[in-house]
Amino acid sequence: MIDYRERLINSCNQGTFLETVYEIYLHLDDDGNDVGKVIASLHNEGAIDVVAEFLLLKRNTKGVDFFIIRHIFEDALPTINEHVAKVMGCVKHLFKEAGNDGAAGSVFQPFIVFCQADINRPREVIEIIEETSDWFDFISPAIIAGSNLQLSNYVSIALKLAHSVIHDVRIRAIFAIGRINYCNDISLINKVLIPLTKIIQSEKDDQLLSSILKSSVLIYLNYPVVENNVFYIVKSALVNKTDNVLHEASEIFGFYTDKIPISLLDLMLDALKFVNPDNKGTLKNIDFGLQALLKSNESERIISFLEQLLVQNESKISIKIFNSFTYRLLGNNISVFNKIVTRWLLSKRIQLCRAVIDLAHLSHHKDLILHVDIDEFIGQPKGSFLFIAKKAIGWLYAFPISSASFIISMMEFSNTDEIVQLNDLLFYPLLISYPGKVKKYLNDELSNLPIKLQKSLNNTLVQFENY
Repeated sequence: MIDYRERLINSCNQGTFLETVYEIYLHLDDDGNDVGKVIASLHNEGAIDVVAEFLLLKRNTKGVDFFIIRHIFEDALPTINEHVAKVMGCVKHLFKEAGNDGAAGSVFQPFIVFCQADINRPREVIEIIEETSDWFDFISPAIIAGSNLQLSNYVSIALKLAHSVIHDVRIRAIFAIGRINYCNDISLINKVLIPLTKIIQSEKDDQLLSSILKSSVLIYLNYPVVENNVFYIVKSALVNKTDNVLHEASEIFGFYTDKIPISLLDLMLDALKFVNPDNKGTLKNIDFGLQALLKSNESERIISFLEQLLVQNESKISIKIFNSFTYRLLGNNISVFNKIVTRWLLSKRIQLCRAVIDLAHLSHHKDLILHVDIDEFIGQPKGSFLFIAKKAIGWLYAFPISSASFIISMMEFSNTDEIVQLNDLLFYPLLISYPGKVKKYLNDELSNLPIKLQKSLNNTLVQFENY
């Protein structure tokens, strides 16, 4: 410990502080958290100026890993003693140097902890923000930190800023509102939700609506008792199906699928069927949400949503884009897949039948075994077995075992005349077109079938031998 304290002090004098920090980090056995604590201690003792040193860190600084060094600063930041404005300058610098990296904003979390260490710091941040627009990124951290010290006071500040004439100020204030710890004060939460409701009724700006949408859902996640109020806000926000609003909805659906109530889930699904086919990030979030729904046994919601999405977007969106969902569907949820195949082949929608082919192509097994979902025939007219059998052969012609297994599974629920008709389809075109593969499959399946079907299939195989 003493050894690298001295090395750090000496490195400041030699202009090699960042390189020395990185070298020390690489040779530590633990995760390096102690380096940040030592640096903070040295700063507070006046031995080094940690803020000045980290202001020299650039994304392209040679000899160091930018994000590792920045992370060490994040470890040191919560416990250093320094003027707020000076720290803000360093945090802003490190945030901008990170560019568009997803980890860019992580530096603000330790800044919040830094602000919480002194009741005056959040107020100082707000005062600096009010003087110039250069510091808007610090609005949310200041409100969140302040609310952890003086809850009611900073909720009022957040609401005031949420009504600012400056657009960027409003966005950041509303962002903070969703991340405040309200300490189970429902009256205070309602004090927040009522103004948000009024804003959403009068605003059309999609960034503002997106921010309100996300913050209101985050409030619900922590305080489910306000579900009705949040439901109204979410419903109002989703009336405006702009790209930004739908992307925010997709993030909520994709990452909070099992945490939001059915009431909000249905609102999200109803809106997301209007997704722009060009917005791949939004579609990827939908993919995550569908995968999560599959785990939750919500097959009806999944199928209904996909039907509307695929039909509404015709050939612009393929089910293949939902690769996480389809992987899980075809791997561990064959019963749901059978339901989808049965329902979509029974439909008269080309888009849905095309999706069946796409799913078959995505299967890990070329000879995918299918079984009809008999529940899908409830309310269907007479002759539906023959209708769907012909469609299965047509749409799955490149997958003869899939269509053959699908037809055989129907025979178990068919009357004598229907069995004869279905056997005729097995003979022609399947056996005639794929003599080796289909014949082997039928012979292998015979012993697994009821006696009456064994006899019927045997007759078909004899007919084929005599062909």
